[in-house]
Amino acid sequence: MASVQVIRLPALQVYALDNADPVPTNQNVTYSIRVKNEGDANDEDVKIIAKIPAELKFVSADGPTEFEQNDNEVTFQLIESLSAGDEVEYTMTAQAMKDGNVTLQVNLEDGKKQ
Repeated sequence: MASVQVIRLPALQVYALDNADPVPTNQNVTYSIRVKNEGDANDEDVKIIAKIPAELKFVSADGPTEFEQNDNEVTFQLIESLSAGDEVEYTMTAQAMKDGNVTLQVNLEDGKKQ
C-alpha cells in the first residue's frame, strides 16, 4: 500500500508599474500595483505596503480594500482570501517633489505560515 499526499500552494506575484517615466518635478505619477495568485490554492490575509521615496509626496490611493497613509508608507487593509488565479489591482498617485532616480518599494505580506 502506498500513500500520496497532494499539496496545493498559493504563489503570489506582485509588481508595480508607473504611468510616466521620467516624471517632471511638481507633476504626478500614478503607480499600478498588481497582485496575482499564480498558485493552485487560495492565500489568506494578503496585505500590500508601499514605501514612498523621499522625492515623492503622497497624493491618493485606491484599491479593493481601504488604506492608511502614515508618513512615507501606504498600507492597504487585508484581503481575507485571494483565490488561485485571481488578480487584484491597487493604484497610488504621488507628486514628484525633486529630481532624482526613485523606486517605489512594495512589500507583500500574507497569512500563510511556513
